[in-house]
Amino acid sequence: MLASLDGSIATANEVSLAMYGYIKARCSVAFHQHDVELSNTRSSQAELDLRCNSPMTLTLYSQNGGLSHHNNDVLVPYRVTLTVPKAKRETVFSALQLKQGKAIHFEQVLFSERASLAVQLQQQLVFAGRYSDEIRLEITPDLYGRGL
Repeated sequence: MLASLDGSIATANEVSLAMYGYIKARCSVAFHQHDVELSNTRSSQAELDLRCNSPMTLTLYSQNGGLSHHNNDVLVPYRVTLTVPKAKRETVFSALQLKQGKAIHFEQVLFSERASLAVQLQQQLVFAGRYSDEIRLEITPDLYGRGL
């Protein structure tokens, strides 16, 4: 309470203003090219863009677990190296490991990062015919270190 000049008693008045905001977690991944030719070489590389406004988990999958020959049961093993320079991360998996999916957790927020995915055959292609596999990447926001 405050006393005024005329001797009357005044009371203080207080108000507060609550402030809030919310930004939805958003992540995306995109390849610059959608296929890699391995006919005459044992290695190749694809560039990709990672965009995320929160920590994230990037999971890699291989459809076949190796480069599959279309006319017989030949499965050519390969190794995948994911390099993310801003995160100072280089992670290596075999195609067979990717058959079940392998997750990589990024604690820092990358916002926008150019990364590379290198594929290296573990043995030469020898049988005539077509070989194929598909690597799929899934990016998920991870606000609390355990997914959303």
